[in-house]
Amino acid sequence: TGDHGFVDVHTQFAPNVLLKEAGLTGPMNDRGDWRASFHESGGATFLHLQNPGDTAAAEQVRQILDAQPERIRKLYRVLSREELDAASAAPEAAFALAAVRGVQFSTRAEGDVVAPTQGGQHGYFPSDFPEIYTGFVAWGAGIREGATVHEMGLVDIAPLVAQLIDIPFETDLSAPPLGVLAAAE
Repeated sequence: TGDHGFVDVHTQFAPNVLLKEAGLTGPMNDRGDWRASFHESGGATFLHLQNPGDTAAAEQVRQILDAQPERIRKLYRVLSREELDAASAAPEAAFALAAVRGVQFSTRAEGDVVAPTQGGQHGYFPSDFPEIYTGFVAWGAGIREGATVHEMGLVDIAPLVAQLIDIPFETDLSAPPLGVLAAAE
């Protein structure tokens, strides 16, 4: 199995450059007296606030993003706190940005806001890029021949393996795909 797929990238967007220009953050190695800063995870970046209750800073960041020309705004979509909650993502973030295909984020706070890049990146919302789902292949003792799992979460693997090797594993986070198990003999 794997933990994620990759998306080929050609463009890098550094929203902290905009925040630094607005006085909301400093250089990333020493943010100084910062109020808001994006922390990237490849295809997503999460807005963190020095003071989590600083809704004025979060609103200022939204206004900065909304004021960007269309050529920049089309590089991402804004994910609300409610969307992040629905995805069980980044409970400490005020909101997030999700990159479009070919774009990755950077934590840089200096230089160009948009720059060329190359390679591959992870950290994208799977619902935006279903082709980056990773695979799961199982074969051997205890696995039912020909069984197919159409979709499962990474948190489902450990309890499935624990059941196969008969060790206790308690979790409320998963529902292992038991239909792949061979009938006990």
